[in-house]
Amino acid sequence: MVGSKTLLPPAVLKIEILYLIQSYNMSRQFESGIKATYKHQGVKYFPFNSEPGTSYVLTSDPWAYLRAWIDQQINSTQGDKKKRLTKAKYFAEQAESFQIAAEKTRLPTKATLTYYSLLNLTKGFLSVKGLELEKKEESHGISLGNNSDELTVLGPLKNCTNIFLEFSKHLGKPIQGKHKVNISDVICDIPEIHELGFTLGKISQRKYLPVTIDFLTNDDKTKIFTELSFRKENDARLQIEKFYKNNRKKYFKLRDTEENGDSIYRSIKRKNYTHDNFPRIYKNICKEYKELDISILLTRDGYKYYVNLKPNAYHQLANLLMMAFYMGSLARYRPTKTQEILGGEMYPLITEIIDTCPRQFLYKIVSLTTESVCAVPKAKI
Repeated sequence: MVGSKTLLPPAVLKIEILYLIQSYNMSRQFESGIKATYKHQGVKYFPFNSEPGTSYVLTSDPWAYLRAWIDQQINSTQGDKKKRLTKAKYFAEQAESFQIAAEKTRLPTKATLTYYSLLNLTKGFLSVKGLELEKKEESHGISLGNNSDELTVLGPLKNCTNIFLEFSKHLGKPIQGKHKVNISDVICDIPEIHELGFTLGKISQRKYLPVTIDFLTNDDKTKIFTELSFRKENDARLQIEKFYKNNRKKYFKLRDTEENGDSIYRSIKRKNYTHDNFPRIYKNICKEYKELDISILLTRDGYKYYVNLKPNAYHQLANLLMMAFYMGSLARYRPTKTQEILGGEMYPLITEIIDTCPRQFLYKIVSLTTESVCAVPKAKI
């Protein structure tokens, strides 16, 4: 003791000094950021090509919202675009009818009806986005091979529209030629059932890291950048070392590791912006995030975000469409395999996929189609 002060042991003192130096260096390297706003609204990340600061479109009936939106577009356009929108409305109505029928039956028939609902939603989305349907023969783009645990994903087809290929392209994860995919790899990449699959031992390692994404500006509001953060508690649950790799390593730099161990990564590039070009800059950043393997889930509190630490080659919606195709095809052509699944350990996962995932698919496709943020009112969950 020296007076009322306690001298720290040399080893502890060294750690404290190193921590202060690290904090000082980080503070010099990264200026403070403030939450970005646009037209006085907070700016959040959404993968729907929506405007910055957009508000949730709260609806308990996304089918009705989709029809009303398409009707507005039909009434304000003409020519080929109007024809495509009219087809999109037809596909949306077909999708809703299939889903209503699916809800009134049970597996395995329910799987077939669910797939055709998702397929028609997909075709409606593609029609809105400019794909001409009916002019060529159309293919699902997926087939069930001799091995009942595999799907064959088709590449480009001559004089034929490949629906799955076109869908994957519009989602930002195009298909690279014909190949096979094991159904277990598809199941691992459906975030809605991931925790259930892990708990039941059907998924060996968790790989969805919950993250927070913030849009920030500098004090002068001339630069915009993003930060992605996650909690220390995930270290014990996930292979965190897989986060800072590949495209994410190119895109982010560690800004800080807080005292509680939480990690904060900041985008390396800071983009110049003005009020006039903010929407374009915002949409470009959201497009860049498509390369970072971010998955989304709709919850009672809005959309939640997860980094897929070990993704397969497909978008999360494409994985769900594949799984629905798989179960629908088994129901029609493979009764023995269907009975094996329905009477085995996979049954809880399959029922969860068929019961829960179509609703998630619907809200996300409606959001992508209308370029708005469609969500469920809390009172309806």
